[in-house]
Amino acid sequence: LSLSENGCASIVNVELKSPKVKSSVTQSVLLTAGHATLRAHLRYPNRWNALHDWQFGANFQSPKVFLLRQHIGVFADIGGDWVSNAYGTPMGQTSPEFFCPTNYTGRITMSNSTWFLNANDQNVVS
Repeated sequence: LSLSENGCASIVNVELKSPKVKSSVTQSVLLTAGHATLRAHLRYPNRWNALHDWQFGANFQSPKVFLLRQHIGVFADIGGDWVSNAYGTPMGQTSPEFFCPTNYTGRITMSNSTWFLNANDQNVVS
């Protein structure tokens, strides 16, 4: 936690050796890598309703990505949920005390990557 006259910031840095990400869709491996670095810098302003600035980053060294057709649907659903109204009320009717303008920035870097594009578990194109 970092404090300043403009507000505070939470900074998270995570180093992972040989990470493996499994998919909940197929219970199979989605991504493996030799090394990964995850970073988050979340800034919270002092002023009410001021812009929050949240920056996320991920860097993967020598990743292997095993992408199935079903994963595309999951990513589309996650994106739809992200941009939808989070409070479950009709758009424009969210209570003002819950509104926080936030700027999200994300960057994913993959060095020396290998992608396996699979229509299904038995049909592999690399």
